[in-house]
Amino acid sequence: MSSKQRNINKSKKSNQNSSSNREKEYLGNNNNVSLDDVNNKGEVFQSISNIFNEFNRQEKERNDIARIPHKIWDNYWVKKIIRIIEIIFWISLGLGTAYYTDLINVVLYSDIVNRLYFNIGIIGLVGFISIYIYCGYFSKVDVKKNDDDWEKIHPKLIPIATICLVIFSFGIIIGCWPVWGFLTPLFLFIYFASISYII
Repeated sequence: MSSKQRNINKSKKSNQNSSSNREKEYLGNNNNVSLDDVNNKGEVFQSISNIFNEFNRQEKERNDIARIPHKIWDNYWVKKIIRIIEIIFWISLGLGTAYYTDLINVVLYSDIVNRLYFNIGIIGLVGFISIYIYCGYFSKVDVKKNDDDWEKIHPKLIPIATICLVIFSFGIIIGCWPVWGFLTPLFLFIYFASISYII
């Protein structure tokens, strides 16, 4: 046997001795107990399952206790008041932004606006609004009862409406970029949110 093989055998024996020492330390240096002495491994899994069940029960109790003070938000009138405050906030924010940015004069009379892209964006908006009016008012679908009916009766209109909104967004952003710069997407979001609350 070469010296290299002897060194390998010595290192294996030392690893086995160190692992047995670690096992003894883990088991509390009790010579009568080893990992093989576990009579029923199902008991171990059962105790682990009990720990998880207890944790889930405690978590559920914590969530129930945390939910108690928030029952006021489930009240019909509180929801209605919050909805009204939200509508007033977005509409006033849209009107204030329109006043601050002088939206009407910029859109109608400004020479800085890139009219080609702006008009492409307006065409996308007109396409989206026409699809919305058709689906919401002229189609035989009652949206308030079931939202899936649009997708069943007119499966191609939703992707077309999405394409129209993307054209509108990019057209308006590129068209108004020379006027407002990096704030153009923010202003567009505020206008669109306030208009959606008006509708």
